Amino acid sequence: MRRRSVLGIAVLAAAAAVLVLAPAQSSATVLCHERVTPCPTPVPKGTVVKVSLSTLGVTVIETEFAKVSCLENRAVMETKNAGGAGMLTVAARVSTMTFDQCTVPDGGTGTENCSVKTVNIGAAELEQWQGIFEKGKTGNGIFSISSSKLGTFGFTVVCKEKVEKINCTFTNPTSSTFIGGVVATISGEEKMKPMAGGAKCPTKEPEWRFKWLVLEPDPLYLVAE
Repeated sequence: MRRRSVLGIAVLAAAAAVLVLAPAQSSATVLCHERVTPCPTPVPKGTVVKVSLSTLGVTVIETEFAKVSCLENRAVMETKNAGGAGMLTVAARVSTMTFDQCTVPDGGTGTENCSVKTVNIGAAELEQWQGIFEKGKTGNGIFSISSSKLGTFGFTVVCKEKVEKINCTFTNPTSSTFIGGVVATISGEEKMKPMAGGAKCPTKEPEWRFKWLVLEPDPLYLVAE
């Protein structure tokens, strides 16, 4: 019995030694100009990332009252780290986002203009929304926008050119799909929360649908190492 106990202890000790000697698995996430692991050309801290709808693209804000369509939707952000060993994300600050040429059906055969303006964003870095690129597989991943010190990401929609149809502020963090490529894309179907009161503020959560092209830098991939 003593011999078996000694052998068992020896086996356990050897297994423990293997566990101690085995190298820990490291994690690293970077934005890269190539779909290669490890990345030979990581995107450095301070890189400006510009996104926009395609020429024929449309941003849609679908509410229970009406569907708002915008022919222009752009954003600019700057990376705040380069990712790398031990980091699961690449952080960014979204400094601007614009919605232009927004319309809503007028109840007949035409449309009327709407205003879509961002909220809880300012000029100072801490007043800009925080963006996060999270690792995925084969060059892809997730891009999310959360908040600034002024509050949660969001926008105010006002459609009242002829008759007031929508007048409401919507906020919510986003979690969108990043697809790397020669022209990378960020697309989402985001639920937004109505925050302001009034008869023309929907009670149900509208859906914001978009697909941005990454104009700069290009090509662009998310690489998990």
